[in-house]
Amino acid sequence: MQLAQAPPDEPADAEPFLTEVRYLEKTTLVAMSGDLGADDINELRRLIIGLVDKERKTVILDMGHMRGLHPSGVEVIIEARRYLVARGGDLVLRAPVPSYFRVLAGWMRDGTFEIADAPPID
Repeated sequence: MQLAQAPPDEPADAEPFLTEVRYLEKTTLVAMSGDLGADDINELRRLIIGLVDKERKTVILDMGHMRGLHPSGVEVIIEARRYLVARGGDLVLRAPVPSYFRVLAGWMRDGTFEIADAPPID
């Protein structure tokens, strides 16, 4: 009997990627937790794009409980923000954990993202 192995780009101890959506007055908050892996990218894309409506144009991605971020996840977040901005909305990142904040800091510097509750940029 052969044991199943995790795909090479996913850590063996990966936690499932979970989202919880909360609809606030003018915004939609998406609390994310676990490890955003390659298999979760399309799910995240559909979720964010599907959240824009006439009353709530801003989507906040709360990243404070995430453990891991697949590199293509950053591309999806950038793509989703462009989509939202083109429709009069915005996408804000909240509390990215320090382990992958450096990946996002360059885009914060050039104005691609607003990051709320972020650690200071070096």
